[in-house]
Amino acid sequence: MSERLPSLNALRAFEAVSRHGSIARAADALNVTAGAVSRMIKTLEDDLGVRLLEREGRGIALTPAAQAMVPRLQAGFNEMRGAIASLRKTSGERPLSVAVEPVFASGWLVSRLDSFRQVAPSIDVRIDATRAEPSLSDRTIDIAIDTGLPIISKPIRSS
Repeated sequence: MSERLPSLNALRAFEAVSRHGSIARAADALNVTAGAVSRMIKTLEDDLGVRLLEREGRGIALTPAAQAMVPRLQAGFNEMRGAIASLRKTSGERPLSVAVEPVFASGWLVSRLDSFRQVAPSIDVRIDATRAEPSLSDRTIDIAIDTGLPIISKPIRSS
């Protein structure tokens, strides 16, 4: 008899926090709010009955139990990525994946997709609108558009 697994989204959030070392950076990578990541971690801790993060002032640290879990969790996610990649190879064409900053995607790219579809109707486009810098080793991203402009995360105040 198998045990019920915790929420996959909560596990993803925890893995992202462990990889990025920050709830805010994990939230950016997952395109959710820091509050959502915090709630998912709390839900996961409650579900497992184990504390995973220690809050240290404005930072966090993984507990020993969390440190022991991270390699196996990352191996599991890598195994799932491999299974999905194999499935995509056998199922034919996969969508063209474009990683782009959200503001650029909504303000420029999305409005031009209809024109692209008229020229290339057989190409399915998947937009990965993220503030996280895409990794060059990420084989799920076909094209990354970098506007070259820094992202301002705090409002600019005038004196």
